[in-house]
Amino acid sequence: WRLQSKFICRGPQANSNRAYSGIAISYDGNTVFCNAQIFVRTNGAWSLQQTLLPLDRPVASNPGFVPYYDTANHFSACTGSALSANGNTAVVCDNYGPDTTFNLWVFTRNGSNWAQQGSRLQATHHETWRSGDVLAPPDISISGDGNTIALNTTSYSGWGISVFRKIGSVWTEQTTTLLGDPQQNTAGRNVDLAFDGNSFITATASG
Repeated sequence: WRLQSKFICRGPQANSNRAYSGIAISYDGNTVFCNAQIFVRTNGAWSLQQTLLPLDRPVASNPGFVPYYDTANHFSACTGSALSANGNTAVVCDNYGPDTTFNLWVFTRNGSNWAQQGSRLQATHHETWRSGDVLAPPDISISGDGNTIALNTTSYSGWGISVFRKIGSVWTEQTTTLLGDPQQNTAGRNVDLAFDGNSFITATASG
């Protein structure tokens, strides 16, 4: 192995002190998705293709947290990124909604241009932050064909998986499965979908 290239992925908005997470790469290795930014490789050279911006960003109003949105309509804290195998469908997970819940935005690529597909998605079973809470961010995964999304997150009734399916161009929540005790809502969790979207695996830091 050798280092081919190094590029700076600062996150979707100007406040460089904010923490971001999530990185993904397409199956051919030519598209990288990092913190709501798309990088592509052409003839061995990497460049920023586009920074993804939400069309329907909610307004943060929870008094326990500072709303980090800026005037450019960027995401506030990109807490998860997922990319389909062909690199043409990207999912961003972000918090700081009206009640600081986690939301999903789906973007698709046509040529070299990315556009949001439909409205933002919110799971029935989702994390609701409360002032003073320090909880692990969620994890997201998208199937290889780009038609299924799994969100691993928590609420105060427990943690679990929410699955979204795309029929045509419309995303709907297919199911929500509670898997853990609400007292474990600080544990780190991961989720990964099979290529066809019909199976997922998940893990947590505690039993």
